Amino acid sequence: MCARVPRAEQRRRRPNTLRISSAVIILSSCGFLFLQGFANADAAAKKAGPPVAIKAHYEAPPDQDDIAPPCSAWTSVPSKGTCRGLGRNTGLERITGDWQGQSEYAYGFFILPSGHSYGSGVDHFTGTISGCGTGSVVYQALFSYESKGNFQGQWQMIEGSGTGGLAGLRGTGKFSQITKPDGSTVGDYSGTVYCSK
Repeated sequence: MCARVPRAEQRRRRPNTLRISSAVIILSSCGFLFLQGFANADAAAKKAGPPVAIKAHYEAPPDQDDIAPPCSAWTSVPSKGTCRGLGRNTGLERITGDWQGQSEYAYGFFILPSGHSYGSGVDHFTGTISGCGTGSVVYQALFSYESKGNFQGQWQMIEGSGTGGLAGLRGTGKFSQITKPDGSTVGDYSGTVYCSK
């Protein structure tokens, strides 16, 4: 005969299961969208205007992270297995340079025993992109982070997500970031965008 798990214990287990499932879904979805976007990048570039090289700097307050056991913080490193988590901004990411505006974002990630972390997310930018115009656009990001503090990633605009002067915008690029001891971040974007014709 199987032992029955009390209802209170069942309720305590559900949030972790939901968080883990949510992290897997976010990472899988963003990874698929990112790969799909790269597969379509050449065709999309042919539909767009001339390329515009961009460079921008960003700063953001500490993120809100929900971490699944065995870890308890984004700085945790598991002794075996992986730690998984979901994160989101707690305040606006301020962007200056060829991008002028702000971004809101959410992401999923996992941490290996080596201290390396991998993740993906989606950002919603509102502002102006030099040479293109003013509006909003959504871009996706894949990133990695190692225990020595090297944080780097790739970004790509999501086709069809642009509004206003950023409607029809396409683009890809890279970013790097430094996470300060208080959890706030500073970093730089670079890449190429194609404004709508």
